[in-house]
Amino acid sequence: MKQCWLLRRQPLGETDWLADVFTRDSGIVHGTFNGKGVASGKAATPDMHQLFKADFAYSQSLPRFKVIESSAPAELKDEALVCALYLDELLLQLLPREEPADALFDLYQQAITHLKSGQRADVWLRVFEQQLLLRAGYGVQWQTDSAGHPIAPQCYYDYEVGAGFSISEKGAWSGQQLLDAGQGDFLKPGVLRTARLVLRETIDHFISRPLVSRELIGSIRGR
Repeated sequence: MKQCWLLRRQPLGETDWLADVFTRDSGIVHGTFNGKGVASGKAATPDMHQLFKADFAYSQSLPRFKVIESSAPAELKDEALVCALYLDELLLQLLPREEPADALFDLYQQAITHLKSGQRADVWLRVFEQQLLLRAGYGVQWQTDSAGHPIAPQCYYDYEVGAGFSISEKGAWSGQQLLDAGQGDFLKPGVLRTARLVLRETIDHFISRPLVSRELIGSIRGR
């Protein structure tokens, strides 16, 4: 029995669903659900952002999930919901399939819990982005520059995805803020913005298609 989160689903025939599920032990698994419970007749497919436990067995080429028990749905709304959808999209585009990612699973669960409680989302988004990129092999090297030298707090740097930071008199990024971002000190002045822009540039380089959640959050904030 595995702990799971549903990241995406679409109808498959009259009663089944094709789904991407984030599991604690096996990472993201692409499989199917039966849309009706065997005994109760109730829907057997969980909602988005609802922690559940399931077993699965391979049927032909795809595993088939059987939900054992589910927690209460998070019932996120407005900006919190879109932020959670953003995390889902990042996972689906950046995390390799069927590779264990238990620490990232726990971080996702914490992020959903904090979004539900109404805490500020921006810090949790940056923490999650940073850890997901690291897990996917695309992590930002905040402590050293492209030449392998330690980042100097008093200097300024340019950034290029893949190459890293290079010292520059007219650089956009403060060395001290880069070091603080690497330590996760996002509440220090200017650090959250620095982390957001650097991480966004890195994410945009590696994703294969635009993130719908970014458009949604823009429309919500523009109301």
